[in-house]
Amino acid sequence: MANLTADRSSLKKDGKLIALPLAANAVIYKGALTCVNAGYLIRGASAANNVFTGVAYEKVDNTGGANGAKSGRVESDGTHVFAGDGAQADVGKEMYITDDQTVTKTAPAENGVKCGRLVDVPATGINRIKIDGYALA
Repeated sequence: MANLTADRSSLKKDGKLIALPLAANAVIYKGALTCVNAGYLIRGASAANNVFTGVAYEKVDNTGGANGAKSGRVESDGTHVFAGDGAQADVGKEMYITDDQTVTKTAPAENGVKCGRLVDVPATGINRIKIDGYALA
């Protein structure tokens, strides 16, 4: 394409809540950590080629559906609470996905999927993470 010769609208969206196509047979629950793999939304997991997308805004069930048959909305900003092994002394450290409801402060030897920074430890085993700048969305 050639350079612009007049103003244009970039069709901007705020990007804080976006819809992504679900993987075949995926079920994602509201509040779950989410990733994309091969372009489709899946539950959060520490696995090869997963990219963190955010936190599920709502439950979506694509059981029996093909890739992209449904879409799920994810939040890409804010602080969210998950089960985790971070302690108060770890505040500020990067956190990694263990599964769709658990984070860890220890980078896995393989397939570490960063999902945010620890900002608070409300109780033992409970971690509040800030996902801004980590979520794909």
